[in-house]
Amino acid sequence: MDSYQLGRRVSIRKPSGLMLIPEKISINRIRKIFARGNRSFAVDEDGMLYTWGQNAEGQCGIESPNPIITSMKLEFFENLFRMKQISAGLHHTLVLLENGDVYSFGSTKYGQLGIGASEENSKSPVRINLNNCKFIETRDHHSIAVNDENKVYTWGFGETYALGNQRENDELLPFELKYKEFGDIIEVGGGSQYSVILSNYRS
Repeated sequence: MDSYQLGRRVSIRKPSGLMLIPEKISINRIRKIFARGNRSFAVDEDGMLYTWGQNAEGQCGIESPNPIITSMKLEFFENLFRMKQISAGLHHTLVLLENGDVYSFGSTKYGQLGIGASEENSKSPVRINLNNCKFIETRDHHSIAVNDENKVYTWGFGETYALGNQRENDELLPFELKYKEFGDIIEVGGGSQYSVILSNYRS
């Protein structure tokens, strides 16, 4: 509860066990939910994005250093294409729109936003220089995207070769993996310091 990821106010006078009782929060007509890293997101039937929880590094996409206690609408996306996917790392977030554009916000410490060198965290969404993406994925401090041509891009924390770029340097911008045998990519994923790709390639 320390980061308000429950999306509701909880009185400190209540016995702590009552925090664990499910309660409805203040938004309606929700069709998708996402949660990770002490924050949560929800998309309603109109494609609007709501967020709440820890926001110290801008990972909720709200211009405030304070936790977002109850759900707030991300007005930035109101006049753009509908949400397709959201993925959250420990301190950064990616948003994929239905037109294939990708936006990021949160910590820039390891380049995980894919927007180049920056000493300041991004507390509002910034478009990444990628087009026609169909999947996104975030791990603790790195990110992955796949476009309609099955090109795979990685960026962020590079130690332990998590980015597949054959070196341990961080990548501040999307780096295309030049691997001819990916085939049609079905899904991407990973762990804290590694990445995995599922494809239908047949030798």
